[in-house]
This record gives sequence, C-alpha cells and structure tokens, in this order.
Amino acid sequence: MLPMSITFALGSFLKELPAFQSLSRTNQLFLCKNNLRQLIFMNFHELNQACFSEPWQIDACKSIWEFICGPDLHKQFASIQISAEKLIITDPIMTRLWIIILFFSTPLFSYYDPKSTAIKVRKNSLFIDIQTIYVNLLWKYLLNRHGPMESIRIYSNLAFAFLSMLRIGLEVNIRLRTRKDLAPIHETLDDLVKLDINAD
Repeated sequence: MLPMSITFALGSFLKELPAFQSLSRTNQLFLCKNNLRQLIFMNFHELNQACFSEPWQIDACKSIWEFICGPDLHKQFASIQISAEKLIITDPIMTRLWIIILFFSTPLFSYYDPKSTAIKVRKNSLFIDIQTIYVNLLWKYLLNRHGPMESIRIYSNLAFAFLSMLRIGLEVNIRLRTRKDLAPIHETLDDLVKLDINAD
C-alpha cells in the first residue's frame, strides 16, 4: 500500500545521507522511530508535485487514504492537500531539503507506548548542528533564486503547510494504532522503520 512504499523509499534515501551515517546507531534509530512516519504526508506532497499520475493512480491513492483516514479525517486531509498545493511552490530541491531538515529533529512526534523501550539521546546537539547546516543551505538556495522577501514568504508557507500536515498525521497515526482493522498497516510501517535502520 501507498504509506508503506513511501516510508520505505523515503527511509532508504535518508539513510544514505552522510550526516545520518555519521550518527551512532542509537541516534539513527531515534530519528527513524520518531520522525520517519511523520514525514509521509510531506513526502506524498513532494511526489505529487514531481511525478505525473494517471487518473487510475489518483483514484487508487484517494481510496487508500480514505480507507486509512475515514470519511471525516479524509476531508481534512484533502483540504490540507489543496492548501499545500497553493502554499508550497513546485521546487523538488527545496521540498527535499525541507524534509531533510525536519528529519533531523528531536523529535517531530512521540507518544507513550508502555510496550516500547525508551530511547535516550544523549547528544541532541548533534541533530541541531546537522539541522543548522541544511537550514543554511535551504535559506541560501531560496535567497539565490527568489530574493529576501519572497524567501521569507516561501519559508513561512513551508512551515505552515507542514504543521497542518503534522496535525493530520498525528491523528492518522492514532487511528493506525487503535483500530484493529488498521493494525496490519501500523505494524508494517513500524517494521519498515526497523528494517530500514537494521538492514545493511
């Protein structure tokens, strides 16, 4: 299904970044477990921008998200998609840099799971240092292409759109964890994150 393929592809890309490979296995695991699934919607938007889809593919994607989200949540999801299309300019380099910046966060989202073992990250400054490098790279890229004022607008729109996506993403993840009919998807996504970090 679509969320699994997105998670696998995005995780494979992020794992190959030199900045990621320079981290300890504990910190790598922390990032994958806490942040990778929260980037599904941003990556989905990126793919919609960069890739052509046949009508049947669009219908299939819609059906998958409707099944996962449910009718009410899917309306919000669709609304945020439309908003993101208006707010975020079509620039694959910018969007991919933004995803990288978000990935090196501490963390994007965490929830209490009594069955899981707490992961302690001792050197959060490592993530901040990596983020700073990519933030500077993105900002210089935007300045070079768009100038100061337009860069501020673009950056602000990126942040606003992602926060909206994150809110829906949190609700979707709650559904995946709590509904029995969606449990296989939740378990597969968790397994993909683990495989992504352990498979070499």
